[in-house]
Amino acid sequence: MSGRAASSGRSTNATDRLAASLYDPVRLAEDAATLDLLSGGRFVLGLSLCYRDQEFRGLGVKRDEDAELLEAAARTVRDAWAGRPVRAQPVTPAPATPGGPKLMIAADGEHGAKRAAELADILMVDPTEPWEVVERAVADFDQARGNPDGELALFTYGGIAEGGRDAAWAEIAEGFRYMRHNYDRWMGRPETEVLPPPSYRMLLGTVTEVGEQAAEYRKRFGERVHLVLRCNYPGMEAGAVARQIELWGRSAKLV
Repeated sequence: MSGRAASSGRSTNATDRLAASLYDPVRLAEDAATLDLLSGGRFVLGLSLCYRDQEFRGLGVKRDEDAELLEAAARTVRDAWAGRPVRAQPVTPAPATPGGPKLMIAADGEHGAKRAAELADILMVDPTEPWEVVERAVADFDQARGNPDGELALFTYGGIAEGGRDAAWAEIAEGFRYMRHNYDRWMGRPETEVLPPPSYRMLLGTVTEVGEQAAEYRKRFGERVHLVLRCNYPGMEAGAVARQIELWGRSAKLV
């Protein structure tokens, strides 16, 4: 949920890191158009590279073809949404949004930001990336676009509690640890020892503190930022997640 959506009372529905090369692009275009219709034109399709060896092997995709398949998928869905025939036939249904929903591409790899500038409407940056990586990706995105007007979806992890930073971390620590160590295992890395990781741009604290931390994104990058906070983690009860979302909505109104 972005601060902009929270403050306006209208949510935008989106995929996060959908590994494009693992999907049939025509089916992807159809599914995304359907979600655009169901949401009344408030859907964003987010695409990224894949990273799990098991998924490459299981679906018969070659890792060295991943970027090429992502780029081809982006072009295919654009053609389909614009009503141009794909595989010699039109693709249905037509989306609610003229030309199709917005496309978001993650700044993965050396050329990720340039890829997003060429093929997408929005650049997405992973919540694990430190500020210097975010700033470099945004600069590359702007340079490739030729202007500083492209939308940014900057993802971050965090938690909010009335008791402050330590209490906020305690709310999410167990689930965050489980999640982080699973990602480490999938990527063939040692388990992350220092938690919360100091290099992450995590939002932790009271409603006011998190609001101040979130404001840093707009200070750096302006009104084009959609700040997306993950505040639900494995094992959290539904009520605890709902409370986090409520507090994030209150924080976002301070930005």
